[in-house]
Amino acid sequence: DETAATDETAADGMTDVEIRVSGADAASLESAQEALLTALSARYAGARLVFLENVSAHGLPMAEVWSALAGCALAAIYLAIRFGLAGGVAALGACLFDALTALALSAVFGWALPVEGSFPAAIAFVCVVSLLASALTLNRYRETLRAPGAARLDAAAVVRDDARRVRGRVLSAAVPPLLASLCMLALGPAGVRAMGLPLLAGTLCAASTATGLTGRVWARLRVRRAGK
Repeated sequence: DETAATDETAADGMTDVEIRVSGADAASLESAQEALLTALSARYAGARLVFLENVSAHGLPMAEVWSALAGCALAAIYLAIRFGLAGGVAALGACLFDALTALALSAVFGWALPVEGSFPAAIAFVCVVSLLASALTLNRYRETLRAPGAARLDAAAVVRDDARRVRGRVLSAAVPPLLASLCMLALGPAGVRAMGLPLLAGTLCAASTATGLTGRVWARLRVRRAGK
């Protein structure tokens, strides 16, 4: 049996109609698409069909996944060159943690917001926000270590003393994507709301890890390298 759910959004004289069909085989869908497009074209001159892949059912597109991982690795290498090996490792670890958190929450709430083809783009943006937050955090630590009289400070003291300043920088970077994700969840159609959930969860997690996990991993790695 085939069941369908529709969602309509009208703006600027145009109407978007979203139709979800479950339990249909490929042949039935193809014939239904041809009949629907023919009927719509006869009535509406600008009618067109846009197909969205349900990632929940078919799995993540691995090409996009590997591209996102490669981009995160290259960004971590850049941060390692700029802030040292400890900074690069800490930023990469925080990025992976934030992305996995967004994935987990999307899986838990997938019953309400089905994960579709736009999902990898949302996770990639979460990685960008996470790496940006880590870069702001590490840059603050570097400024402190380069200040006059700071040569004797250990990494743990730097993390502790800079906690408030780091939190302010990270929140200033996290507010725009947080507001965007809230607008997507509140005002967007179903496909847009599916992107808003991982973006909201990942951005909140990135703001938390940048002020906690990133600094602790960075300090621990610096202590180990200094001990060697």
